[in-house]
Amino acid sequence: RAKQSTSLASISSTNLQELPVLIPPPSERAAILGEVNQQCQALDALIDRVRQAIERLKEYRTALVSAAVAGKIDVRREGAGERALLNVPARIFPNIHPK
Repeated sequence: RAKQSTSLASISSTNLQELPVLIPPPSERAAILGEVNQQCQALDALIDRVRQAIERLKEYRTALVSAAVAGKIDVRREGAGERALLNVPARIFPNIHPK
């Protein structure tokens, strides 16, 4: 019953009202709601972990800049990019512990 006009499909409100809407029984709705809530809690926990990781990275950045300014690392050295950062001594980051 959908009609085509100017390449956009459409359906009339009358036809739409005639479509059956299936509603699950209360027990199934409760189970669905429980699953949705559980998934939302998992997403909330993941969002919290990402926020914590972002904060930790900000701390790393601040500590790295401080270490570079204080001369604790040689940023001019060849290969002093990301790979070299993996080997920066822990003494530069005394209060930051990656998880």
